[in-house]
Amino acid sequence: MNPHLPMFPIRGMLQKDKYSPIRNSNKLKTKMTAYERGTIWLAWAAFIVSTAAAIFACFQWREMHATTILMGKQLDEMKQSFVVDRAYVLGDRFDGWGKVSVKHGLIAKFWLNNFGKTPGILSSPIHIGCSYSPNGPLRLTVADNGALPDGFVIPVDKPFDLSTMLDSTDEQISRAARGIGAIYCQAKIGYRDVRDGLHETEICFTYNFSAKDFYPCQDKESNHHN
Repeated sequence: MNPHLPMFPIRGMLQKDKYSPIRNSNKLKTKMTAYERGTIWLAWAAFIVSTAAAIFACFQWREMHATTILMGKQLDEMKQSFVVDRAYVLGDRFDGWGKVSVKHGLIAKFWLNNFGKTPGILSSPIHIGCSYSPNGPLRLTVADNGALPDGFVIPVDKPFDLSTMLDSTDEQISRAARGIGAIYCQAKIGYRDVRDGLHETEICFTYNFSAKDFYPCQDKESNHHN
């Protein structure tokens, strides 16, 4: 190379090199990459926002669902309270005549109690009886002792008794002892609660000669309450 040749052309060539198509292409690639990265970040941001919205909606739904369940439980409690608050007259115990010879005129006593939280009002005459029957429980008649007249207020948690007398002949008692029919003692009471709802309780016991004791009747119609 001739040392006397001027260096300007070479310097010019070097200056033109920085504007070469190759370097411009690299800058374009760099700009496209930044744009793509920005697009990805926007996509991620949209995903995060939508996910957060979905989580919020899920929690909101769960809260509404829990509120609905709570309201349902409160309604059930109100219904249960309505049932418990009413008068509930049931049999408390039954006193038969014990292990004695069965004969006409023996006294049996029903004890009833209002297990509710409000008084009841007797709405119909008491039906009570104790007698022999060859075909299952008795067809009760109105009690004639007049102990509890219509309109009698049945207090809360204060047991009261209804007495009846065995009304059977010696022949009927003998048949019951041989298993031909049975002796039944029954009581039925109708009453109203403070909301004027009508209710009925019926109690039935049958005498077992082998055990010399009374047992509840198996007939569901003769042992029921509503």
